[in-house]
Amino acid sequence: MLNLLSTMADTSPNMSDEVSLVVLLVVYGIIFGGLFAVLFVYWLFKAIAIFKMSKKLNINMPWLSFVPYCLPFAYGRIAEMYNKNHFKKPIKYSILLLILQFVPGFLVFILYFFLFAIVFAAAALMNIPGMEVIAVILILLFYFIFFAVAMAIAFFVNLFNYLACWNVFAIFGGEKNVLLFIASITIGIEPFVLFALRNKEPQNLREEFVVPEIVEEN
Repeated sequence: MLNLLSTMADTSPNMSDEVSLVVLLVVYGIIFGGLFAVLFVYWLFKAIAIFKMSKKLNINMPWLSFVPYCLPFAYGRIAEMYNKNHFKKPIKYSILLLILQFVPGFLVFILYFFLFAIVFAAAALMNIPGMEVIAVILILLFYFIFFAVAMAIAFFVNLFNYLACWNVFAIFGGEKNVLLFIASITIGIEPFVLFALRNKEPQNLREEFVVPEIVEEN
C-alpha cells in the first residue's frame, strides 16, 4: 500500500503538468478560435455587401469579393465610380488597394531582417571594450526608425482605405454618408454598415457609370 501511494506521489507532478498543458492549449484554442470567428464574420458581411453593390452597379465579375485577397480590388472598383476626386487625377483604387494589402507584411519582414542584423552587430560590439554605448545607440536608433517607418506605412495604407470608404459611402449612404463614415472608422463597424447599405440606390456616380433611365411610352 505504501509503495502504491509513493508511486502516485511520484507521478502526480507529471500529471499536473499534463493537465496544465491541456488547459493552456484549450485556452489558446478558445482565444484564437474566437478571433478567427470574428474576423470571418467581418469578412463575410463585407464580401456580401460588396458583391451586392457591384451587381447593382453592373460591375463585371462581382463574385471577386469572395475570392481571397481580391476583396480590396472589388471594393476599390466601387470607390472609383464616385464623381468627385480627392486629388487632381482619378485614383485607381482597385489596383492601389490590391497592392497595399501586401505592402505592410512585406516591409515588416524586411525590417525584421534588418533588426536581426542590427542585434547581431550590436552583440559583436558589446564584446569590444569601449563600444558598449555605441551598441546601445545603434539598437535604439534602429527601433526609432522601425517605429517611424511602421507609422508611416500605417498612415499611408489607412489613408487610401479611408478615401475608398468615403467614396463608397458617398455613393450608397446618401445624406448620412458623413455620419456612417465616422462611425465606421471609429467604432470598427464598416462591414456591417456596408451590409446595411447593400440594397440602396447608388448616387453621386461619374457620368460614364450612370445607367440611363428607361422611359416607358404610353
